[in-house]
Amino acid sequence: MDFIDKLNPQQRKAVTASDGPVLIVAGPGSGKTRVLTQRIAWLIANEGIRPWQIIAVTFTNKAAREMEQRVKTMLNEQTTEGMLLGTFHSICARILRRETEHLPLESNFVIFDSDDQERIVKAIIRELNLNDKLYRPASIHASISRAKNELIGAEDFPVNTYRDEVVKRVYAEYQKRLIASNAVDFDDLLVYTARLLEDMPAVRDKYAQRFRHVLVDEFQDTNLAQYALVKHLASHHKNIFCVGDPDQCLPSGVKIQTPHGQKKIGDIKRGDEITAASGRGSVMTSKVSHAGKRAFKGNLVHAKTKSGLIIRATPNHIIFARLGMNPGWHYVYLMYRKDKGYRIGIASHARSDGTTSKVGLQVRSNQENAHKMWILKVCTDRNEAHYWEAYFSTAYGIPTTVFHVRGRRMRMSQEYIDRLFKEINTEENANQLLTDLCMDFKYPHYIPQGTYRNIINLRYFGDGRITEESPWHAHRVDLWSSDEKLEKQLRALGYNPRIRSRNNWRVGVNRLRYDDIQEVAQKLSEAASNAEIVTGAFLVDKGESPLASKFSLMPASHLHPSMIVAIEKGGEIIEDEIVEISSESYNGTVYDFEVENLHNYIANGVVVHNSIYAWRGADYRNIKRFEQDFPDAQVILLEQNYRSHQNILDAATGVIDRAHNRRKKRLFSDRGAGEKIFFYEARDDYGEAAFVVDTIAQLVLSKQFEPGDCAVMYRTNAMSRLIEEAFLQARLPYKLVGAQRFYGRREVKDVIAFMRLVHNPADEAALGRIINVPPRGIGEKTLTTLHMVARQNETSPAAVLLDLARGADSPYYKSFTGRAALPLADFGGMFANWRAIAPTATTVELFERILKDINYKEFILEDDTEESADRWENVQELKRLALEYSTRTLDEFLENIALVADQDTITDANAPTLLTLHAAKGLEFGAVFIIGLDDG
Repeated sequence: MDFIDKLNPQQRKAVTASDGPVLIVAGPGSGKTRVLTQRIAWLIANEGIRPWQIIAVTFTNKAAREMEQRVKTMLNEQTTEGMLLGTFHSICARILRRETEHLPLESNFVIFDSDDQERIVKAIIRELNLNDKLYRPASIHASISRAKNELIGAEDFPVNTYRDEVVKRVYAEYQKRLIASNAVDFDDLLVYTARLLEDMPAVRDKYAQRFRHVLVDEFQDTNLAQYALVKHLASHHKNIFCVGDPDQCLPSGVKIQTPHGQKKIGDIKRGDEITAASGRGSVMTSKVSHAGKRAFKGNLVHAKTKSGLIIRATPNHIIFARLGMNPGWHYVYLMYRKDKGYRIGIASHARSDGTTSKVGLQVRSNQENAHKMWILKVCTDRNEAHYWEAYFSTAYGIPTTVFHVRGRRMRMSQEYIDRLFKEINTEENANQLLTDLCMDFKYPHYIPQGTYRNIINLRYFGDGRITEESPWHAHRVDLWSSDEKLEKQLRALGYNPRIRSRNNWRVGVNRLRYDDIQEVAQKLSEAASNAEIVTGAFLVDKGESPLASKFSLMPASHLHPSMIVAIEKGGEIIEDEIVEISSESYNGTVYDFEVENLHNYIANGVVVHNSIYAWRGADYRNIKRFEQDFPDAQVILLEQNYRSHQNILDAATGVIDRAHNRRKKRLFSDRGAGEKIFFYEARDDYGEAAFVVDTIAQLVLSKQFEPGDCAVMYRTNAMSRLIEEAFLQARLPYKLVGAQRFYGRREVKDVIAFMRLVHNPADEAALGRIINVPPRGIGEKTLTTLHMVARQNETSPAAVLLDLARGADSPYYKSFTGRAALPLADFGGMFANWRAIAPTATTVELFERILKDINYKEFILEDDTEESADRWENVQELKRLALEYSTRTLDEFLENIALVADQDTITDANAPTLLTLHAAKGLEFGAVFIIGLDDG
């Protein structure tokens, strides 16, 4: 096959590997995704494997779709039908629906979303008479989720504190209610499938024999439940192909600080006590929850500090560091601005206005309105800095020209500057530069913090207080902004922005636990249109830099002379300066830990972070489990170009010739009297949505526009559904302005809940959502009584409602007051009628009957406002979707919605914007699509 010829030797070895277990250890930029997809194509085209004998698992729907499309492209006309390729959750859902005879579920089980899950936990906490301020539902549910990822059931949940006891009680009741509702959460999809394959040999053999090849992407991100799944699926043929990033580790010889002095890193065991930073200059003792090790061959980063301490680490091990300020020194930097791309330049370490000093990158960033900056080189001499600026610019085809001419005497006009950055593919060139320097795009050295940027600051140990309840400094999330629309949006979502000076406002949240503050930051980011999260840590009591004492988290490969690191001295965390960076060849064992609560430790006197993978539920012990379970596995290294670390560039043997990629002809003319308008008439609204998304993808791929430069506009919010689904089907991110995503809108969720309840009467989350929608006099007290009556009679609330349709003849009728029984009986009657017609009615007929019976249109349009009209239009849009299921089942309708809603988590801050024409007032975009145009 042609694509094999384009692979380097290690990639070719991986793609064409013989049968048996294979572990691919790959660094960023080494082509691991390419290897995985080409491995699939190779198996089908060259090894005679049928597509239905392959299962490939990844972590996002977007990645799965991209992988499938790449395989189809490589195989041309050769079929890929039957290949099972998707996320862990989607694949598990398919397996479970086929095997419900072995589960406490019916085949029409529903998947509860995060709102449903948290609502149940909140209700349980309330019924147990617990303080929901002290035992927050989100935090309790997060603990339950972590336990499930470890395959720990409620009965085996370990209890060491009273909070653990609370979690155990809530966990047990939570699972009972899920089963009673014939429902699962996303963790259950993994747990049920893993236990099914573990406990039912016949079921395990059926799937293990079918799938001759099991492939797993991002293997380092798997948790225990996910590892158990792939292990069982590969148990028959043993053809398991796992691709993952190398762990962050420290080598042998490093000494770890403990309460009893230093101890060799190889002697640290799980359960040992070590010393860790606890914030604001303090240290405390914490326990090692996991100690791991593995073989490593490659280059280490070797850094020396002014006090003589030595840092030795794999290039991607996370270190706490910040910028220093040495007068007379200079940075050679890579700068990024969304509307331009990348440029290279020089900045002084420090700039002074006579009274205060500022970090040079800060000043330069403000001048250029930049969004991110990376340090490529630190120079003590300006002549040397100019040399490296010219070298990097020429070698990688990245301009040194400034982004704008305002206030400057330039020989080039703004028109030609804009043209320069459009015609040079600076993004591709910058990515290559960062890869060659073993640097990671996700970790810039400097990000501006202006309030207009809507950046979320996640600050570990950000709280200045310590209490008995908080023995270490708690963590903090802050969002400062002057965006009035965002303020209103956050208030509607339950946040409480506090107005500050100059029309600015702030949202701030403190949490003691790492996992909790991560969750808060993520949710706030999603609420703020996926605002960027900037992470830092307050490790020392004070700092001398204008950037305060906040340390950034960055890979060891990002360290430079003059940067400040945190060290331990005399029981206190203080600052030290890096004076020397070099590269060290290493072939041996490397180690890393998980540290309870504090997530850092002190190695050779320097504060370093432990593995970042545990933050997202991953368990990098799975690499060790893989080696133990598959001892004959081939291990293939897709090594990063560690030889191109900064110091190897000192040789400067020549200049790399690069062809500047020019753009294809633009869709819109940029000559003459303004932009020409392009018209496209689609066959139908689906074709219209597909055209828009495909065209945006082409504009982005051809580098004519950034994704965030594109906008899709429409008259009403209801018109967003098909566009949203087209983006989701293409696995492309998007963001909405002034509206909730379609399947998250209140009225849409209401109607879906009615349909879910008819389909599955045990769905208590759906019942709880709509039993009093529209208001019918069924309050919280009545609903609590309904649940109590159901439990006392060992039945479900839905069964009680259905029987109450008989009115006073029902044995349950007298269990309620007359005021409560009547609306329950009325609702039960409607519910019984819907259940009766459901088997023969089409989806849209059932849809219309429900809305007619509950007078939903009158309820929505009652206040006769523009907002109510929009809400009703959303309902009509959902009805249009139901019409498409006239020949398909209600089950298929609801499952499609669940899958699309799950995919609705595809987000990106730099993404096309979807908004109404009304909401577009005052905004500017590079490429605008207006849909739904009618003649006249």
